[in-house]
Amino acid sequence: MLKKLYKYIYHFFPVQIIINYFKFNKVLILFWGILFGFINGFIAEKFGAQALFLAPEYLNETNFLSFFIYGFSFGIFATSFHVSAYIISGYKFPFLVTLSRPFIKFSINNSLLPILFIINLIINSYNFQLSCEFLSISNIYVNLASYIFGFLLFFL
Repeated sequence: MLKKLYKYIYHFFPVQIIINYFKFNKVLILFWGILFGFINGFIAEKFGAQALFLAPEYLNETNFLSFFIYGFSFGIFATSFHVSAYIISGYKFPFLVTLSRPFIKFSINNSLLPILFIINLIINSYNFQLSCEFLSISNIYVNLASYIFGFLLFFL
């Protein structure tokens, strides 16, 4: 039973894409590793990099607009990640050619790292804004919703 589950997980297309990155495209994984390091405080914590990612400022304020711009710019980064991944490794998955809209299907399956990053960012940003920025919970929800809105707006 466990071997069968392992087989299904291993042959799951998003997992195969991640395995492909670790085998052939370590630079793409490096960018995500750097971003995760900033968010979780493993990289440049003493320089305040974590605060820049968890509570971005625009015109000396952390508000709806600063999170919206941050989400929009992350949408640009995620889209460029999808495009570069499709160009670099799309040919290794020849069944994509048989699908309608192969790039969109590849991007959906390639969204494992961006989704994990967004979840990680939301959890850490919520905790950071609550404990270090002393914002109210409603302001935190507005900020995080504007981040997601900016991210989704770029995709639309």
